[in-house]
Amino acid sequence: MNNKLRVALLIDDFNVPYWKYKVVEDIINSNHSKVVLSIKINNKTNTSLNSFSLYNLFCKIENVLFKKNIVAFTIQSLKNIIGDNILSLECEFINLKTYFNSDDITKIKQQNIDVILSLSDSKVGGDILNVPKNGLWSYHHGDYNVHRGGPSGVWEVIENWKETGTSFLKIMENQEDNLILYQSYSTTNELSINRSKNNYFLNAISIAPRVLKKLYNLGEIEFKKDIQKKNLIPNFYYNNKKNPPSNFQMIKGISMLYFKFIKKKINSIFFFEQWILLYNFRNNNSISKSFYQFKRLLPPKGRIWGDPFIHFKNEIYYIFFEDMSIKENIGKISVIEINEKGEHTNPQIIIDEKYHLSYPFLIEEKDTLYMIPESGMNRTIDIYKCVDYPYKWEYLKNLMNNINAKDTTVFKYNGLFWLFTILQEQKGASTQEELSLFYSNDLFTENWYPHIQNPIVSDIKKARPAGNIFIHNNRIYRPAQDCSIHYGYGMRIMEIISLTKENYEEKEVQSIHPNWAKDLISTHTINHLNKLTVIDAVIKRRK
Repeated sequence: MNNKLRVALLIDDFNVPYWKYKVVEDIINSNHSKVVLSIKINNKTNTSLNSFSLYNLFCKIENVLFKKNIVAFTIQSLKNIIGDNILSLECEFINLKTYFNSDDITKIKQQNIDVILSLSDSKVGGDILNVPKNGLWSYHHGDYNVHRGGPSGVWEVIENWKETGTSFLKIMENQEDNLILYQSYSTTNELSINRSKNNYFLNAISIAPRVLKKLYNLGEIEFKKDIQKKNLIPNFYYNNKKNPPSNFQMIKGISMLYFKFIKKKINSIFFFEQWILLYNFRNNNSISKSFYQFKRLLPPKGRIWGDPFIHFKNEIYYIFFEDMSIKENIGKISVIEINEKGEHTNPQIIIDEKYHLSYPFLIEEKDTLYMIPESGMNRTIDIYKCVDYPYKWEYLKNLMNNINAKDTTVFKYNGLFWLFTILQEQKGASTQEELSLFYSNDLFTENWYPHIQNPIVSDIKKARPAGNIFIHNNRIYRPAQDCSIHYGYGMRIMEIISLTKENYEEKEVQSIHPNWAKDLISTHTINHLNKLTVIDAVIKRRK
């Protein structure tokens, strides 16, 4: 497609929450779509509850307590950005659906619309669904496969769901025929409904522009084939349809939440959580797979050690890792030497910046060792060169800037460098959920090409990198962090099925949980080289 997609908005009001405003702004500023019409529903039905509701009261209290941190729902006006082509329409409401009359549908047809994007709270039915060439699209704030009804983001918290889904749908006359265009999964805040909603609504902003961009790039025919392929399997819905929680359900749910909160506070009086390193040697150079056999490297109580990477030179193993004083809360990169007997040197700091560093990814190129540590606090991806092995490093250059990137991992494959990294696309959103991929034939370039499928993963359970991508029995595996329970809870091993400029595909082959010792809480990095395998873990220690 050469011409921009023609998008019509369906809205209830010109004053909208920030997340809706940002969706519209991003579409207007894109190079693939333009807003040519805004359809405002004038006579929206009143769905507010008249009776006393603990749910409403709890949300109001949270609005006061967390007002500064809840940016997704601050009110913005669309009038300054949507232009003058506005239809204000009176609609008919039948069986909880909104219907447009035939004269209004004719007016909308004249605009030659490619997509109607609904940012309305109303469910829409009737002939309007067939007006745009590619249908009417709408957000469903919840995992459409397991959570239908409302209100959004509430049951996930009070029922202690570990993740909260967002589905983006093409709306059909019968909701059983709705097509899923995009799915994303975010972490659920275990104590706050509004903070949980804030996170996943901010992450949802990018979804509509992404799907529009995909339609623009693929064209209508290929886009429809892709969506049909994604919806081939029958989507059986086996849960009840959700309604606002009753007062009893709110009391029960919130009581459980704050019981956990108080229990954690009491535990923190006597215990603290600490990241440590673990390692194991095998004689046959294969990766160690039984974590209960691993030996521990314990930092002093005032420090944490994590994100271990290995290098081997002159018959000596070196472990590079994040080394952070808990009091200072600024990570540095350290290294230790270790032999097969477990004898090791004391850590020595090798890279120390004014901002936080972690995840010291290592890569050798032309017999020189380089490091790409995480420097998200500096909003850069930087590469360092080892000039006096292994203790002296110097900053070489910047690969990307003005981005909040996490845990960058590079994999050399088929003559290209493939750069995997977590990107925070929307300010204030999570940095655990969306994995992007870039490629180049030059490791040291500043011109990395974004993959057409970015983000290639949008799932809290398997997005963030957890160590080197490795080859085992001629198959390629990408370790990924599972942050659904909490940050760094566990790992998922993803097999990369396809890695080309045009396509990326992976599938999960195993999940790893911190279950091999009673004091374990988390594990989120794994690396292997020759005889040595290293991981990290969080343990609970007495103060």
